[in-house]
Amino acid sequence: MVMHWRKNRGPNWLKSALVNGLGALVTGMTTLVVLVAKFLEGAWITLLFIPLTICFFAIVRRHYHSVKSAHHLQSTRRRAGLSQHPIAVIAIDRWSNVTRQGIEFAPGFPRK
Repeated sequence: MVMHWRKNRGPNWLKSALVNGLGALVTGMTTLVVLVAKFLEGAWITLLFIPLTICFFAIVRRHYHSVKSAHHLQSTRRRAGLSQHPIAVIAIDRWSNVTRQGIEFAPGFPRK
């Protein structure tokens, strides 16, 4: 959250970043104390769980980024060389950027 507040400097961002940073520091210290004090009683699993969770989140983020890149409109289609506008039939299951690209290809659709 501290990185979020640094990027999006809205009103009172510094106060929010400090509160979130303090919370992260206290949480980290508590995790270390519990790991040291209770390591042999089962806290060792935390050393496996936290990195695995971070890896899982990174994989999900990479997937979301690839889906966003695939659905991002790069440029408008050129219709030069066509004597007539083509007829386009589009079956729509749900609204997405891909759906919008298909509809924008159809002639006569008002563009924003």
